[in-house]
Amino acid sequence: MDKSLSGKPDYGNWVSKKFVYLLGAISLLFWGISFVFPASAVVAAIFLLIALYFAYARYRLSPAGGNVQTQIQELVLHHLDWNGKAELFAEEDCRSCWTGEIFLIDAKNTN
Repeated sequence: MDKSLSGKPDYGNWVSKKFVYLLGAISLLFWGISFVFPASAVVAAIFLLIALYFAYARYRLSPAGGNVQTQIQELVLHHLDWNGKAELFAEEDCRSCWTGEIFLIDAKNTN
């Protein structure tokens, strides 16, 4: 968790940059192979479309693209049945990044 320019915590993005870059690299690899095997151009196009889809999803989840990720987290927190006194999540639930983020956001909201 890093601090953003606004001073609020930055919990990252659900779609990692490495994943988008990997899909783009695979697309380029198949594009290069398509000079020898023209049929692989179809595979290159498919990986390019997938990379573009996830790049757009990453943008939409980010604060610059509408902050959909934060909206979803706040919606989940709003619908949790919790009185503020008992544990919100069991310790084993906080092993996943997403529930860990929700836990941290909720802890900041209740303090």
